[in-house]
Amino acid sequence: MCINGVAAVTFIALGRVRWPPALVMAGGAIVGGYAGAVLARRVPRVWVRRSVEAIGFVIAAIMFWKQLAG
Repeated sequence: MCINGVAAVTFIALGRVRWPPALVMAGGAIVGGYAGAVLARRVPRVWVRRSVEAIGFVIAAIMFWKQLAG
């Protein structure tokens, strides 16, 4: 949290923030965080773990593929 806070203050101080997209992203992150927590409590723990593993594997595979192809 401290690292992200320092980064945010730095970008704001340097005028590097495009506010309309940043506010939309912040709103989406807040709603997604709360919705994800509610969903994670309702879904069995095994499903949550397997979903996180599957998403991580897919992202890693895509990044690996782009690295090899690019």
